[in-house]
Amino acid sequence: MADITAGQILDEGLAPNVEWDAAERVVLTLVEQSADRTAVLQTLLDAEMAKPEVAGHRVCELAAEIRQAEAAIAKMAKSLNPEMVQAKSLRHMRAANVRWHGGASWVLGQRVGVASVSARRSRCVPAPDGQHTRR
Repeated sequence: MADITAGQILDEGLAPNVEWDAAERVVLTLVEQSADRTAVLQTLLDAEMAKPEVAGHRVCELAAEIRQAEAAIAKMAKSLNPEMVQAKSLRHMRAANVRWHGGASWVLGQRVGVASVSARRSRCVPAPDGQHTRR
């Protein structure tokens, strides 16, 4: 059985008719290179552990490098976005709503005026009669 590369594993997860763009192909190459380096480091760690007298500092160095390489691979793999879905941050959505709706914002499906937003910032709570009271 032939060895399967990390890039091939990520390719298998693609939906039909979806392709990696140029930047994502560069990331895939980096993932594969990092995975190869991690395999070499693991071989060195296994060889060190097989010695009659194990050098503790060498084992720690190799284990740390393996952990860092694995974290880098996970971070690079997470940066791939084959569906081209962009996450929307609540902060940016609120800013856009303020621009679009003339100084008002939508919070949990309710329109909130500018006075209420500024009142919230100063820890004031709107009373039932419309006046603001201090908490």
